[in-house]
Amino acid sequence: MGGPGSGGQNRKGTRRHMLDGTFRPDRHGDREAAQRALGRLGGAGATEAPAPMPQPPRWLSAGAKAFWRSVGPELHRLGILDEPATLAFAGVCVNVGRMEELRQLLDEHGDVYVDGRGNPRRRPESRMYHTAAAQYLRDAMEWGLTPAGRARLGLPPGPTLGGDFS
Repeated sequence: MGGPGSGGQNRKGTRRHMLDGTFRPDRHGDREAAQRALGRLGGAGATEAPAPMPQPPRWLSAGAKAFWRSVGPELHRLGILDEPATLAFAGVCVNVGRMEELRQLLDEHGDVYVDGRGNPRRRPESRMYHTAAAQYLRDAMEWGLTPAGRARLGLPPGPTLGGDFS
């Protein structure tokens, strides 16, 4: 049952079977290849040294770099953040940095201002913040930063990763 577009549940990948302890060589293929794949997660089958953690791009803001350094190591450990994914994750970090800057501005000036006619108006920065927050939620799901995102990627349950936006 399953497969994309069939309406059923998609099959588990080999890595997910290894993590869940349900791997069967007669059903899921070569155990050594599966253990090499699992080795990226630092599991019992790890045989080679993992690639070094990618460094954040120099052009990231301080807030974006802080997010990279707080979340990136766990994503790297899970095998999600590698050199080819650097630019995509940098985009997530830029968005988080922008959210932090906008939140500080809104905390200072408020979400509403009074226009020249005396009418209350929502600040443009407020809309920008809410757009960035909605994008972050999509990014968080894509990168496994939420429990649902981790399940979708077949990752073991763990702490929810992300910034502190309180």
